[in-house]
Amino acid sequence: PSSNVSLQMIMDAHRDHYENTPYDLTKGLASGPFGTPNRYSPGAGEQEVQGNWERGISIPRTSDSFVVQLRQGEGAGAGDSVLWWGVHVPHATTYAPFFASQAVVPDSCRGLQGVFDPSTLLWRVRFVHNLMDLKYSYMAPDVRAAQHALEGKGRKVADARYGTL
Repeated sequence: PSSNVSLQMIMDAHRDHYENTPYDLTKGLASGPFGTPNRYSPGAGEQEVQGNWERGISIPRTSDSFVVQLRQGEGAGAGDSVLWWGVHVPHATTYAPFFASQAVVPDSCRGLQGVFDPSTLLWRVRFVHNLMDLKYSYMAPDVRAAQHALEGKGRKVADARYGTL
């Protein structure tokens, strides 16, 4: 890139479906209805065709994704790295900061896949993902804008704790 790689660039890379490249999974024959890039189990007809689709970086069976910021130095916060955790599929999640010195995980982050609990982050992100699948091309820009806004708030929390990382 023409500039330093930012935290947001790395988060967005996890969400990639090769948009704006010749392998874009949201356009043409490679996309599903309304540009959804998601591929589920193939139907009988698809098994008859030679070849494969490209595999996006963000796929529907992703359970979690992470970005880690390692800190070094001396003084308060030295070595207190930040784990940016995204539950479920990267293209529907918002990465939240967790600190190495953090002793407690919020209850909202303790969701289980086999236990429906709409108060947890897992089930809220799954809801967004399911809605995105209905009309991906309409919803993806709005979801991406909301992700960036919320992740910006998370960066402010991390920066307030230690200064700009």
